[in-house]
Amino acid sequence: MFRKTVCLVVVAVLVFGIVGVTNEGETTLEEARRTGIIRVGFNNVAPWAYVEPKGALAGASVDIAMTIFERIGIDNAIAVIVPWSALIPSLKAKRFDAITAGMYIKPERCAEVIFSEPTLSTGWGLIVSYGNPLEIHSVDDLINNSNIRVASPPGGYEWQDLVRLGFPESRMVFVDGPPEGIAAIEAGRADAYLANDLTCADQASKHPGVELATPWTDPVLDGKSVRGYAGTAFHKDDGDLRDAYNEELSRLKETGELLEIIAVYGLTELNLPGDKTTAELCGGESE
Repeated sequence: MFRKTVCLVVVAVLVFGIVGVTNEGETTLEEARRTGIIRVGFNNVAPWAYVEPKGALAGASVDIAMTIFERIGIDNAIAVIVPWSALIPSLKAKRFDAITAGMYIKPERCAEVIFSEPTLSTGWGLIVSYGNPLEIHSVDDLINNSNIRVASPPGGYEWQDLVRLGFPESRMVFVDGPPEGIAAIEAGRADAYLANDLTCADQASKHPGVELATPWTDPVLDGKSVRGYAGTAFHKDDGDLRDAYNEELSRLKETGELLEIIAVYGLTELNLPGDKTTAELCGGESE
């Protein structure tokens, strides 16, 4: 089974590193089809892409990607776990072939890598101490309480938009990811952790000392929703791989299989990308 093969390779990569043989002149797509192996990078965050306790690779983004890779003739994967901030630099250095981490399609990123068409859509989420003692339900609540400190990954767009909305950057606490953000809350170094709503809901459900801030109102920035659209990222040299991927992704959308894949992780029709395109998102347009 595909999942079993991925499980075994994940262990090998974490212990021994990545070893591969490339024929001169081959594209990444050609090599992957010949060897049956694709290298995928992610930062180990549920429900996007993560390694389960028994070693299997799972997550909404990675399941979408692996379904598509199988259909274009690539049956196995090498999973490479790196910090969020290292994903694009590692892809550009060809340490892996695709980013399957639920990465938002943004103009700045489009300047460095190429993206598939959108696969998922999410809003903002906020993790707070259990009981939400500071009664945080909106960006205004964060801004108006001068004592509130917000943790967030430095490579994320949520905190940048939060600062643009008027939250002082001096009150940001930068952390690698959700576990570190929750640890900062529990240690009193931060009062909230900001990321996308899917990650926050998943992580809050696993830690009894925190909860998802509800109700929560997504802000509007420059007259537009801050809702994000994620896709799979590829090296700029790998247009043929991206095009083959998009062809199968289109079929998943048309048949309804995309919703079936993400529903396993509690996602709904609200998390589908609709008719949003990568061309729009790379051009700086938003919902």
